[in-house]
Amino acid sequence: MREKSGWMKRVPLAKLGISWSEIELNKFRSGLEVEYEHGSSDPEIDVTHDEPVLTGKIAWAHLKEISDDYKRLDRMESEVSVRSHCVV
Repeated sequence: MREKSGWMKRVPLAKLGISWSEIELNKFRSGLEVEYEHGSSDPEIDVTHDEPVLTGKIAWAHLKEISDDYKRLDRMESEVSVRSHCVV
């Protein structure tokens, strides 16, 4: 499995043209981690081919639409995890 932090260091932030006054860097990093899952680690859903600029633009697009997109996703995934561990 690839090491995530090394991959994220390859994202050329200056090339993306993001206005960091509009997008928080920590939210962007969270987005990169999520979008990273759509790379070559899963060939069935590989849409980015681990290309850093494309992956960064996808994360940026999500954050432009909903500024707390990845926080919501994390919360939703946590709720699903909790529910799946409940005994009925």
